[in-house]
Amino acid sequence: MLVDDAGDAGLRSLELMAVEAFERGWQGRALAHHARAMHLYPKPYFQKVAALL
Repeated sequence: MLVDDAGDAGLRSLELMAVEAFERGWQGRALAHHARAMHLYPKPYFQKVAALL
């Protein structure tokens, strides 16, 4: 899935996808592509999302 594919730190579809994949038991079977906004996330939010991945 193409997620957070813009230079906008407010994009949150990567987190939503990670949570949904976990809830559905899709660990190891879901792919997130691009996620360019990650480099703009504030450090605490980045760490939260990284822990989900």
